[in-house]
Amino acid sequence: MDGVAEPYRQRDADLYAGELLNGKWLVFRYEDFGDLDRLLCLAVLEVDLADAGIDTTIVDLPRKGVVLVANKAQLPTFEQVQSVVDRIEYDRFMDRELRSEFAAKTGRHP
Repeated sequence: MDGVAEPYRQRDADLYAGELLNGKWLVFRYEDFGDLDRLLCLAVLEVDLADAGIDTTIVDLPRKGVVLVANKAQLPTFEQVQSVVDRIEYDRFMDRELRSEFAAKTGRHP
């Protein structure tokens, strides 16, 4: 995927700050929010990350049905974002769920 790791499902909000501090960035699919208010969830996430000392940028991509959350000090390139969005769209088309972090990083299923 052109220098970008395979996207994986990360459901532990406590790890988001660490991921962002380590130069990673987050992409949330709209369907990941379920019945929750997406804008409210993102506002809470932004406040929590600011409390952790991380200056973030949140970009909503409604035509793609995803939201990008990135550390302003380590923004991804357009090509990196496009690569992940393409993968998410492909997985949607194939009706596949994102794999867990363990499965994505090891190539195995838990």
